[in-house]
Amino acid sequence: MGNKQKQEQAVLDPDSSQKKAVNSRLEAFQQIVSNALSSFGYSSDLTKILTSPFRTYKVSIPVKMDDGSTEVFTGYRVQHNDAAGSAIGSVILHPTFHETDVQALAIRTSLQAGMLDLPYSGASGAIICNPSELSYQELEQLSRGYVRAVLPLLSATKDVITPEIPTTANIQLMSWMYDELLNIKPDNATQPVAGRAEALGGIKGRDHAIAKGAYYSLEAALEVKDVDLSGSKVIVHGFGDTGAYLAKRIEAAGGIVVGVSDGHGALYDADGLDIDYLLDRRDSFGMVTNLFRKSISKERLLSSECDILIDASIHKDTMTEKAVSSIQAKVIVETAKQTLNNEATEILRKNGKLIVPEILSGLGNLALSALEQQQDYKKETFTEDEVNERLKASMKHAFMNTYHLSNTEQINMREAAYMIGIRKHADAFVHRGWS
Repeated sequence: MGNKQKQEQAVLDPDSSQKKAVNSRLEAFQQIVSNALSSFGYSSDLTKILTSPFRTYKVSIPVKMDDGSTEVFTGYRVQHNDAAGSAIGSVILHPTFHETDVQALAIRTSLQAGMLDLPYSGASGAIICNPSELSYQELEQLSRGYVRAVLPLLSATKDVITPEIPTTANIQLMSWMYDELLNIKPDNATQPVAGRAEALGGIKGRDHAIAKGAYYSLEAALEVKDVDLSGSKVIVHGFGDTGAYLAKRIEAAGGIVVGVSDGHGALYDADGLDIDYLLDRRDSFGMVTNLFRKSISKERLLSSECDILIDASIHKDTMTEKAVSSIQAKVIVETAKQTLNNEATEILRKNGKLIVPEILSGLGNLALSALEQQQDYKKETFTEDEVNERLKASMKHAFMNTYHLSNTEQINMREAAYMIGIRKHADAFVHRGWS
């Protein structure tokens, strides 16, 4: 690739690789919002407003390529609403993202902001490109060009751009965007870019933000189920970056990781696995189970004895209704994406299992983006311990609100999370007299 540096795959949204109808994701989130508002008894007029992103901005970004040619890239910025406060949301670099995908993610971000009780509404952005095919210099030009293109929107509405996932590549993208905004508006007290490098005012402890949030959600779930992590048997279904981080964190807290899985298969040992040993032997693709003769199927792993199941996989085909019927774990935490469909979720709920859905466990990145903005406004630097404590408190607060509503309404945790997520925005519209 010459000077073209392959960027980390985390910049891509894994869900978009599936072949779907162009607008199916948007329709799914519109239905989620409609159902949640109906459960609270809000008007049909308010439902029409909150199922329609109120601002979609499409831009063209010319970039001078390394070979001297000029390419024009398409970019988007979508704001779901601004009733509850300024907009906030990520920007994704992806070759096949569509306008409706960005609109769907803006609605999703609103839901997550509501779960965290943040003074923000949801936004989302995208640049249509394959980052692995662009050089470092081309990515920098593209990042800066995106900021210049959407600047009228940022200036008018106080929209905060955040990274989708806080990888090294994405933090560099945010740092370029921050610098470009600073060059254009050097007198701004704060700049609407979060997730930048620590040296540029980024928050400490940003790495593993999503995994940290998932761990704090697990702690809250174990508290309400009266389960002690120390001595508990844990299966990590999906031994990628998030799964590996959680396995290490759980092991350090006294939990016994008895099973892990990856793309090839699974390993199980009732006496506990040596996580460091497994991590040291992962191949360049992150796989390790293929090195062992006694590997088992992922289906068999899911039915094995454990107290806690961390579902850090990205494939929905394993968590079938048949597979979940034999799950022994008391607590199940989704981390990477929603892998449980409605039928599987209902089976687990009826079997007395507590499920922490991905939209709730995955709040860590947004929570830290908001905290970084707070740090920026206060012109002070939070220590990493302070950041972790605030994140823990935010995750526990979001979990407990969801858990209480779930129990009160006798609904699953995912439905409860959606209801809490949209309620703040609905109430904001009502109190501002817009509906």
